[in-house]
Amino acid sequence: MIRMVLADDHEGIRLGVRALVDAEPDLELVGMATTGEDAVRLAGREDPDVVLMDLSMPGRGGLWALAEIRRVRPATRLVVLTSDGRAATHRAAVAAGADRCVGKDEEVEELLLAVRGAAPTPR
Repeated sequence: MIRMVLADDHEGIRLGVRALVDAEPDLELVGMATTGEDAVRLAGREDPDVVLMDLSMPGRGGLWALAEIRRVRPATRLVVLTSDGRAATHRAAVAAGADRCVGKDEEVEELLLAVRGAAPTPR
């Protein structure tokens, strides 16, 4: 089972990803955050395998949260979910600690592949 935290400030994205994850037998959503600070707290408390993170959120945002989660939970895999398809944004995400990036405009299968591909071997 791949345990996930989702961080996105848009309710529609959170609800859609929750529905997607709930339909997958090997995925479990253990928490949802709307800010980078909340994502860091959830990652610390829930010890997820993967954090699916939007970059543009209120507060310190996704880039800060990626770096902070990487610092405090180095084994947690980080997948960026973004509507910004610029190469510079993806490079910044990787520099902050992201393992993979997937666009919000990608097919659902691409998102699932990114999460499963980033997930560590089972505990």
